[in-house]
Amino acid sequence: MMITTNMDENDLYINLLDDIYDKIEKSNIKKTNTIIQKPQIRFDITKKTYWSNFKNIINDLNIDELHIINFFNKELSINSSINQDGIMLLKGKISVETIENTIAKYINIYKKCAICNSLNTQLTKINNFNYLLCLNSNCNSKKVINY
Repeated sequence: MMITTNMDENDLYINLLDDIYDKIEKSNIKKTNTIIQKPQIRFDITKKTYWSNFKNIINDLNIDELHIINFFNKELSINSSINQDGIMLLKGKISVETIENTIAKYINIYKKCAICNSLNTQLTKINNFNYLLCLNSNCNSKKVINY
């Protein structure tokens, strides 16, 4: 950045902002594109949806099983459970697209850092507020979850 004594306040302000943006870009956190498996589902005649790779997906994303089950139940107005084989049973015929959209919504609310887009985050409760803490050492942001 080049500051001269004959700069007016507006030019100085613009130069300072340019300098800040340059520094942000240079130190920008490497954004990771986590690829999530496509949900593998099947239906039966009792109108239940079986999501067979549920455990794999939540393990890949490091998500609390009970938390996401409660989220699905609330979002889709259904009852669901996990059987002994780790398959999620959803009451009703739920399409793959609906499941994918619900996972994406969950990630945007409870998993993805709003600053650096990292999925290396942690949900925590501080003074009766739920926070999403970014564990990325270059970010360390914290936001309140109001959902």
